Amino acid sequence: MSYTTKSNISLCFNNDKAFIYRLIRIDEDVDDWHAIDLEIDTCYLNSDTKYIGLTSNPVKRAGAHRTSKGKKLVMQIFRIANTPAMAKYFEAEAIYFFEEKFGKVPEFNIGSDRFDGA
Repeated sequence: MSYTTKSNISLCFNNDKAFIYRLIRIDEDVDDWHAIDLEIDTCYLNSDTKYIGLTSNPVKRAGAHRTSKGKKLVMQIFRIANTPAMAKYFEAEAIYFFEEKFGKVPEFNIGSDRFDGA
């Protein structure tokens, strides 16, 4: 079986895991669809973090981010959840700790600092 973007997206679609990730800005454009890094328990509390989110399909989500936010971003998965509630908790917790440290949410987490959402 050949390994393609389409096959990877179909394998990830509707899986039973959620991935909590951050977007990191890098110096060069990332044209490759697989600009995804997996580093469980990495420290996301630094100025490299531009967005914190969750997804059950990291390949599709990473591509969408690069389309809307620019091609100088890499997705780094730092936590995995087994249930939707756990994933939402982990995402909210990560944003909370980031805001506590820096006094604001990550650059692209627009709406996370309001009660009305995004």
